[in-house]
Amino acid sequence: MQENGIKQVEAMVENALVKMHDHDITGALEELLQVVEMEPENVRIINLIASCYLILGEFDRARTCWEVVLRIDEGNVDASNRLEACAAPAFQSWLKRYHSVLARMDSRNYKLAAELLRQLMEENDGFVSLYELLGLCYLAM
Repeated sequence: MQENGIKQVEAMVENALVKMHDHDITGALEELLQVVEMEPENVRIINLIASCYLILGEFDRARTCWEVVLRIDEGNVDASNRLEACAAPAFQSWLKRYHSVLARMDSRNYKLAAELLRQLMEENDGFVSLYELLGLCYLAM
């Protein structure tokens, strides 16, 4: 990649990091998805994309990104640690309850879904999808 291309990638990654810092995760993800097209094997960018997916509650996409990172760089500590954390029994239990909320919403039991979402938030409120789903429950009620 030419020097101009490298500078453009660095500027876009920096812009995405600013957006992440400002809690504009969707904006950061959009920026990073453009950048990864320029550098498809850049593990730093793919790790950042995975972090965005995780925050947005797109857990399978995050895991897939970290698996891609490990295929490119099998010693990548960040991806290994994140996959390990996602595979931990505590997170798997939390995730099972998250999927239970989705099932409650599918069956239109919005009151119970909202209650379960609030419980999930008490344990870990770092996922945008929890707030989106809670808002949908309130709207439906």
